[in-house]
Amino acid sequence: MTDQARTPSKADDVAALVALIEAGGFWRLTPEWWPRDVDRSPDPATLRAVEAGLRRLL
Repeated sequence: MTDQARTPSKADDVAALVALIEAGGFWRLTPEWWPRDVDRSPDPATLRAVEAGLRRLL
């Protein structure tokens, strides 16, 4: 019998994302101006900047 490569499941993807965030790796993917204080909601200026960026992608 041969070993077959296992296809990752959604649970594996979620676990990998959680591990990345807990290790602090997530913040290297965000711009410097993005608020690091995740216990509060973004201010209106930040939301406008995100909206503008998303509209540029369309």
